[in-house]
Amino acid sequence: MNFDDCYRLGFIHKAQGIAGELVVKTELEQSEQIISKWESIFLSIDGILVPFFIEQAFLKSSHNIVLKIEDIDDEIAVQNYRGLEVYVDKLFYKEEENNEGFVRWISYTVHDKTFGLIGELVEVQEFPAQVMLSVLSDTKQEFLIPANFDWILEADDEQKSLLMQLPDGLLSLND
Repeated sequence: MNFDDCYRLGFIHKAQGIAGELVVKTELEQSEQIISKWESIFLSIDGILVPFFIEQAFLKSSHNIVLKIEDIDDEIAVQNYRGLEVYVDKLFYKEEENNEGFVRWISYTVHDKTFGLIGELVEVQEFPAQVMLSVLSDTKQEFLIPANFDWILEADDEQKSLLMQLPDGLLSLND
């Protein structure tokens, strides 16, 4: 498995309890539906993705997942992994047919056909009425764009970029 095939989930934050469960702080909200599909995670150790098999996984909060993984049996062992980046296979997200499928494009540059470069997709935010894409410009201005597959003209995985055709005036709503 290589980094291009994975999505950066977050990092190991701390131990939970004494049985070796660890808390992963995620960059965006996760759902029980997605994490129930995971059989393994990958930890970035010295620049290499190392697989670890999951014994149990559940949501602690919207941005915290508790994992019990094989061969980590106490809170002292968790400390050896604290701060490591956690990755999951992108295939678990590509299978999603709903708006959660947008997470596969986190870290892609977002371009509008008319406006040009908008910025980097940094987060997918779930609100009660709408899922929003949080795009951060080079000047650190945040643009919230409704998640709509119909607005995507092209997704270039090699260049890690999205070309969108946004409705006129949408980007000026942030002003």
